[in-house]
This record gives sequence, structure tokens and C-alpha cells, in this order.
Amino acid sequence: MVHNPTKRSDHNKVLSIGDLIKMDDYCAIIFPNTHSALQAEKTLQETGKIPFVIMPVPRIISSSCGLSIKIPPDSLHESVEIMKNSGTAIEGVYRIDKNRNTADRLI
Repeated sequence: MVHNPTKRSDHNKVLSIGDLIKMDDYCAIIFPNTHSALQAEKTLQETGKIPFVIMPVPRIISSSCGLSIKIPPDSLHESVEIMKNSGTAIEGVYRIDKNRNTADRLI
């Protein structure tokens, strides 16, 4: 599932879903269960402020099944705040750099 409200990046460029999907440097928010991931998806859709893509948890983080939300790094703090305010449980937040094959845990 993809959601694309109008969102301008730090460079004042409108971020499209295609841009988000192709991003090699992004943040992945992971959840303790599918219910929490779907709750986060619904909450972010309702606010309409942040572009995101729901996707499997990146393999660099975990080989287990599960859902995560991919967001641009400049939307991280606002996304986490929205989810916390809605009571959505977050298991962790990672900064992924596919070019360097790294995943740095931020939260």
C-alpha cells in the first residue's frame, strides 16, 4: 500500500511515490505485530501529511516476516510523533542506506 500526500523535501521538490519507492537512503519504522503496522498505516493516511510506503521489513534488519513503513528521512520525527500520539506501538526505527548496505538503529 502506498500513500502520497503532497510533501516537499528539504530541497522544495515534491516527493512522488516513485521517488520514495526508489530511495536508497530512507527510514524504516518497524512494529511488534501486523496490527500495529496497519494501525500506523491508517493513522498516517488520516493525517495526510507524510508520504509513505508499507513494505516488508528490510532483510538487513530482520529475516523474519513483518511489515514496516518506509518514509523519507526528513519526515522521521513527525511520523514518530504522529504514531506515538495515536498510541501505535513502534518496535524500532532504522536509517537504511542500501548503497552502503547499512541499517543504523535510531530508536
